[in-house]
Amino acid sequence: MLFISFCVLCFATSQVIFVADAAKIFGMYQPSTQMNGFANSGLWNSPEEAIAARTMPGSTFTMNALNLQQWASPWGTFVYPTPYALNPNYQQIFNAAALTLQALQANGSIAILFLGDELRCHGMPTPNISAYATAAKQSCPACLVYYNECSGTFSKSKYSDYRVPSTLDMISVDYYPGQNDLNHQWVTQTVVPFYRQYIIPKLPDHTKFMFVPQASGWTNQVPDKTDQSFEWSAKMMEDFAVACQSEGRCAGAMPWYWLPYPVSPSCPKCNQGCSTSTVCISGAQAAGHALLNS
Repeated sequence: MLFISFCVLCFATSQVIFVADAAKIFGMYQPSTQMNGFANSGLWNSPEEAIAARTMPGSTFTMNALNLQQWASPWGTFVYPTPYALNPNYQQIFNAAALTLQALQANGSIAILFLGDELRCHGMPTPNISAYATAAKQSCPACLVYYNECSGTFSKSKYSDYRVPSTLDMISVDYYPGQNDLNHQWVTQTVVPFYRQYIIPKLPDHTKFMFVPQASGWTNQVPDKTDQSFEWSAKMMEDFAVACQSEGRCAGAMPWYWLPYPVSPSCPKCNQGCSTSTVCISGAQAAGHALLNS
């Protein structure tokens, strides 16, 4: 059984502190241990990845998130892709995985269960998302439950049925700038007002929000000028860190993304991860240090 193999992880026990009483969270999608020192989290696709980050010398990864959507657990997959659908056997999978998840939390390997990315806007019905969140919380009560949604889920009428699950501890949305939005006031004049108008009023009393800053080079924003896009990413991560420090219900930031995604040979500079740019890395370091020290 998988949870027996995890028994070797019995290093110093760590207790998860709810985000209201702890430093802010900073991690990334597609993370790596290169972020050690300025990140305390990351969306890891397997327990083994989270363990490696937590047990590395001088690790700062105290708030690791296990990406349940990507985890190929020995008991089954939680979410089916295209369109996203909850595995009908999700409760049995959580029942089987509960001891493993609780052990990983108790020894500090993980602190957060990440349900997935853009679940409602990719087809998962609202009741199923709520059931998924509840089962995750029940499987590991000391874990924080978090997921990311599309911004339109909160602002478009076709998603009027959507409700933030009552068992969710944190939620974020994808809200990225277009080519005409690359200015120094975009975060404070556009993103923060959006959260205040559409997201915060819909949160359960205990639920906090996360920001998801851009942390990559996109040629669709600045054609053939990926370096310039990275410069904006760096600046916006710092702006998001400042905004999060001033917003009482902000738990932290989880920028998208660190490691590069596979790219098309016809566009070798499209969608490059932050780790490929020294400018972007500097911005991530500044934002991470600011949030971890807040």
